[in-house]
Amino acid sequence: MILEISIFVLLRIIFLSFLAVGFFFMLLNGLVRNSNYKRKAFYNFLLGVGFVSLFVISYLYDRQNTDMVNFTKHYVLIGVSGFYLVTLTIYNYIQGARKNERLFKGGRSSKPKDFIYILLKYQDGYLLEKTNDKYLAVIQKMKTNFHDEEVSKFASNYGNCFNVSYKGIVLKKDYNYYCYLIETVNLNPKLEYVDQFQLTKVMMSAEDKEIILSIILRNDFVIDKRI
Repeated sequence: MILEISIFVLLRIIFLSFLAVGFFFMLLNGLVRNSNYKRKAFYNFLLGVGFVSLFVISYLYDRQNTDMVNFTKHYVLIGVSGFYLVTLTIYNYIQGARKNERLFKGGRSSKPKDFIYILLKYQDGYLLEKTNDKYLAVIQKMKTNFHDEEVSKFASNYGNCFNVSYKGIVLKKDYNYYCYLIETVNLNPKLEYVDQFQLTKVMMSAEDKEIILSIILRNDFVIDKRI
């Protein structure tokens, strides 16, 4: 019975510690939701180090200056803080590295502009824009640091979109394309339908053809044209 109660108490302490510490991490990530992933990793790292330091200092103080003999809460709080520190920092850093993000922005003139590059699939073909007798996918400048949010807004505004898939990134000196394939059942008067077997025959720039074919045939591609 004593062992069962001890395990129950320990689980309760762990659960409440995850809730308490997690609340502050949730609050932080809500405040910095518009930051890029690497900056979010940095902020989570600072908060995590702060919590770990606070609970370690509290543990050392109580051990030296009080008659406390059970430091379970201290150990759990240190462990939970370390868990949030490691997992949130690593997760956000990896996401930022995959998307070629920078921790701090450089000069405005040297930072590439970010765009979402969307290929819309409709039945057995694709919906493309036509400009100057050349076809290309839908390209929109990003208003935030998160391309997945931008694509979600696009899909919501376009309507009847499904199977939204991130396919890869195109890196250039002046701009980056975050490429997506989206299936839809809606036609758009501003877009022209091109059958899949005619896709390689219609007029489009060599760059757009490479990107579109990569979106169709590849996953998690990186096309680096900065050199």
